[in-house]
Amino acid sequence: MTLTQLQQYSWISRLFILLSILLLTACTGNTKVNSSNDPNLDMAQEYIANARRSDGEQRIDWLLKASEVLVATRRSAQSLEILQQVQTANPQGVYRERYHALMAESFSKAERHAAALGQFARVLDPSALEIYQQQNYHRAFGDSLFALNRYFESAKERMTELRLTTDILEQEAVKEILWQTLIAIPNPQIFQNSLNSREVAGWLDLVTIAKQYASEPEALIRSLEIWKGRYSDHIAQQSLPLDLANAMSVQTYNPNTIAILLPSTGPIAGAVEHIRRGILSAHFANPQAANVNLVFYDTHQQDILALYDRAVAEGADFVMGPIQQDSVQSLASSEALTIPTLAINKLQTNEETIYPDNFYQFGLPIEDEITQAVAHIKQKGLQRGLLLIPNNSQGERAAAAFETLFNDDEHQIQTIVRYQNSEDYAKAVQALLGVDQSAQRHTRLQQLAGVTMEFQARRRQDADFIYFVADATAARRIKPFIDFYYAHDLTLFANANINQGIIQPILDNDLNKVTFADIPLLIEQQRSNKSDYSQLESVWPESTQGVTARLYALGYDGYNLIPDLSKLRYFPNYSIQGLSGNLSVTKNGHVQRELIWTQFQQGVPVVLPPLPELTDTVSP
Repeated sequence: MTLTQLQQYSWISRLFILLSILLLTACTGNTKVNSSNDPNLDMAQEYIANARRSDGEQRIDWLLKASEVLVATRRSAQSLEILQQVQTANPQGVYRERYHALMAESFSKAERHAAALGQFARVLDPSALEIYQQQNYHRAFGDSLFALNRYFESAKERMTELRLTTDILEQEAVKEILWQTLIAIPNPQIFQNSLNSREVAGWLDLVTIAKQYASEPEALIRSLEIWKGRYSDHIAQQSLPLDLANAMSVQTYNPNTIAILLPSTGPIAGAVEHIRRGILSAHFANPQAANVNLVFYDTHQQDILALYDRAVAEGADFVMGPIQQDSVQSLASSEALTIPTLAINKLQTNEETIYPDNFYQFGLPIEDEITQAVAHIKQKGLQRGLLLIPNNSQGERAAAAFETLFNDDEHQIQTIVRYQNSEDYAKAVQALLGVDQSAQRHTRLQQLAGVTMEFQARRRQDADFIYFVADATAARRIKPFIDFYYAHDLTLFANANINQGIIQPILDNDLNKVTFADIPLLIEQQRSNKSDYSQLESVWPESTQGVTARLYALGYDGYNLIPDLSKLRYFPNYSIQGLSGNLSVTKNGHVQRELIWTQFQQGVPVVLPPLPELTDTVSP
């Protein structure tokens, strides 16, 4: 979290940020604040007017009060001009302490943090200030230290601010900022031996536990219980930081009856059957299967809320489904979700969308693939792309997601071309690479010259990669055209559907050098490491290959995720390896699949080594 984010969080959480501030104007010796409807700004104007009518310490006091209001409204420049008048009056005693504290706070708000630290150092006795002034002092001091990457010192200032805070809501806000500051400390344990403060030691122990067991829920919870016993009088005992409070509240779902809300009739029943088979395979592989009842409900042309209520009334204590988008939306919007629910689809909303705490979503949207493709492509340093997509809804969704995630100041999708059917492949690739324009220019030149001219088509030179969306059959037709039209040197990417999960080097030889991300179940190198794969394949072989295998894996993993959904949600570093990828859960309940990057080489999908990780740093 950056300093700016911390400051925004601090102001909002403290409930006293002042909005709609009109511009202030000031001049040395005749400082003026424009009149407004904001009583705080009117108060600053009144203080300045009082200062003009006063002298001595009384004048200094009025100017310092005006400066306080201006700092609180983030008008640092005007505050500093007023403080110049205070300086010329040579303040003494507590007025001197207030003067340097307000100078420091003004510099801090103006993000002149080195200057701020110089003024903080000149406050000899912060305890001489009034309580609210001490709070402001330690808050601003903590902000400047954080901005200068001095996280441990910043955390100690926030601890002092917390001790001075009595309002419950204020305490929670300060505590969360303190916690984020502690998290930013790279190695908190190195400060333990230099402490003589039990309070500080308790905080350092707490953040060390949080970091050490970030991906081990059970160990974290055990360690937190030990910490609570060791620091029974610690201020964090009143309420743990939100991340840890969530960790302590996680539960393991052990349902007795799981209601499966999926269509068994209707137009998508055939595809859904593979999901059902995945659920059943996982269920019968579960050692506790005898203690769990599966009850299937046909959702075709049914009111999903009424069906949900019926399942609950008949004893269900967990729901898997539904799959139709409108039904998922109905449940997501419902305030009557009484039992945990895992929808077998995902609504395309941002991570800020809030869903019920017991509502989870797991699906195979093309947007998930595009998100990982964009990250991978950027990590490879590629910047200019061409998209080739089918002229259908999936293609449009892929293009929209790609442009949204990829385009920025350094990266750009140069063009998007759509193909309708197999007869369009050649023309679509020509248009994608600009070869058709090259041919048209040649034709026009011949017409103008009236003679036959030798010609070799040239492709566009403003791209370094192509991403195309296609199934395996289409991809085997499209890739040769890309090579034929002089684009063999471009890096090629495609969606997972080009891979059928079957080793067929002769048939797939045309796909050489195409990179894609797919699920472990359809990567031979991954399957060979799973002793139980042959057993899965022997029961329903038609459900463990090709597109249907992805649906099968969705059902299989969905069932196996049930006990750990809550843990996954509140432990961002915790994940589970499944047939459909390495699985984690976001804070709003979306199951994320980390796919495996693979490339066709000599007609066979080969797993690629991981790219070097980008280094994350804490921004000041």
